[in-house]
Amino acid sequence: MVKTGEADIFHGDYIDYPLSQVRVKGTVWSFHTTAPYANPTPVVRYRGENFEHLTRQDSGLLRSSQRDVSCHIGCGMWFDDATGTLYALIHSEYDGNILKRDKLWGQGAAWCRKKIRLATSHDMGLTWSDPQDVLTAFHAAPGDWARYTGPDFEMGPADFDIYTNYINGYFYFTSWNGFVAKKGDLNKFGTYCEVARCAMSDRMAPGKWYKYKDGNWTEPGLGARRRGCRRRRSTAGPSTTHF
Repeated sequence: MVKTGEADIFHGDYIDYPLSQVRVKGTVWSFHTTAPYANPTPVVRYRGENFEHLTRQDSGLLRSSQRDVSCHIGCGMWFDDATGTLYALIHSEYDGNILKRDKLWGQGAAWCRKKIRLATSHDMGLTWSDPQDVLTAFHAAPGDWARYTGPDFEMGPADFDIYTNYINGYFYFTSWNGFVAKKGDLNKFGTYCEVARCAMSDRMAPGKWYKYKDGNWTEPGLGARRRGCRRRRSTAGPSTTHF
């Protein structure tokens, strides 16, 4: 166990993605990785009375059967008190990550593909289940970017937040999605917001997420046609998001 002072939290760790924390029986836990493209992926674990006062714990390990997909773990977490299970949605990059320059980036594409996977843990992040896809682009298989017509391909949902609504019993998910130039400078892509939800009784399972489209939550999270949200700025107040 490594003691971490208030001024040294995550000092020296390069974390290029959003983090969240989860409260378990009055204790705050936070998870991240310093090697998202490694497989197995090391999972750095912290716990404490609040986010400003954390103590580093022994690191965990996540093994994935999808060999060339990143595991940016720690973005969105939920702990099931009834079963003692920790649920983690994982920002996942593929088809051109930094260790595979012969893929999309090597062919001149402006960015990689992205999707969301789910892994669970019964020992607070020391070991994890094999991550499974829960939210993807329409054409989501490796290499499917070439199936999109025109000069761009769909990036896929990523860089997200999740919200737990105990009143109506749903998890809500908000993320980026966008279209990436098949040939273009690095980071040349346009983004929009995307939302999805899953009943809490379904425990974030694959096939149980539905994206919002045309006023309904009926578009499957896996392989669905995307529908973005648009932002409007009101003259009477701050900007709002309309679905």
